[in-house]
Amino acid sequence: MTVEWKGLEDFAANIEKGGIAVKKKLGFDILAEATKMTPVDTGRLRAGWKFDHDDRLDGRWEISNPVEYAVHVEFGTPKMAARLMLTRAVQRVMARFDQIVRSVMR
Repeated sequence: MTVEWKGLEDFAANIEKGGIAVKKKLGFDILAEATKMTPVDTGRLRAGWKFDHDDRLDGRWEISNPVEYAVHVEFGTPKMAARLMLTRAVQRVMARFDQIVRSVMR
């Protein structure tokens, strides 16, 4: 008995394209949520958020804020409560993971 599956390469390519699109959507959604939740005094911290990624499914992506005091606002200090902008952004977006995958893969 032999089974022949024509179009397997196209199927695999579509899965990879979809995976890359999901990865980007998650990253940009997390970036938007973190930006929205960032407190504003001068606007420098809010403007500092970046999303860097490469266009490969197995490639890395990184959401960061190079402003020197970002870590103190995120995690707090002995005199200031943590704001957890990025932490909460990841939680909010990942709670919608299934919905995001379905919307991208249509």
